[in-house]
Amino acid sequence: MRSKYLILPFLVIVLASSVFAYGRVLEVTLKIVKDDYVSLEDLKTKIGFAGEYEKGNYTVTASYDSKSSESFKFTPKFEINVFEGGIHKRIGTNVIRQILYLPYDDGLSVLEVTNDGEIAGIFPVRDLLCNEDSICGGNETFISCPLDCESHSADGVCMAIKDNECDPDCSFERDSDCKKEIKETKQSDPLLKIYFVIIALILGFIIYLSVHLFVRRK
Repeated sequence: MRSKYLILPFLVIVLASSVFAYGRVLEVTLKIVKDDYVSLEDLKTKIGFAGEYEKGNYTVTASYDSKSSESFKFTPKFEINVFEGGIHKRIGTNVIRQILYLPYDDGLSVLEVTNDGEIAGIFPVRDLLCNEDSICGGNETFISCPLDCESHSADGVCMAIKDNECDPDCSFERDSDCKKEIKETKQSDPLLKIYFVIIALILGFIIYLSVHLFVRRK
């Protein structure tokens, strides 16, 4: 009986890993107008889990500089959540925002969205992901544009790697370099020692005055 309980978590992990893949991910936010056009609202690369998109009437085709391509299918739900009469319910709508988490590979140049085979939107994304202007900004991250962004750039992506630089997008617990940087700052900053000395002198003076006044009153 106990062995069954031990096997269950293992099966859950295996099932999850078969549905989601952890690694470099392209987060795509689309605005979809029902039976009409699709527009690209946001695009960002990150580290995380990519979903599997195998069924649906909508298709996103990712084309690469190498002339290869990869397709992902999905079916958007044209519904929104509303709070009405004290209850939550879903109502139909003609416009939604769909977020997709696709596996990311270098050399991505174009995203094409089709609805039942009809083109709904074509989006050149190469320059959005990396315009090579030596400035890390916009949709660029260290993942998509190491030419413009460094591993510790403030690009919205935590790169918890040992590079002797604290990534501002990481928590102190995730990036060991952040702990090291704080420790070194505390040890090397002479102003901290001066502050402590000043505070100690002020406290000492206050205590002296308090004792002196107390004695005079007696």
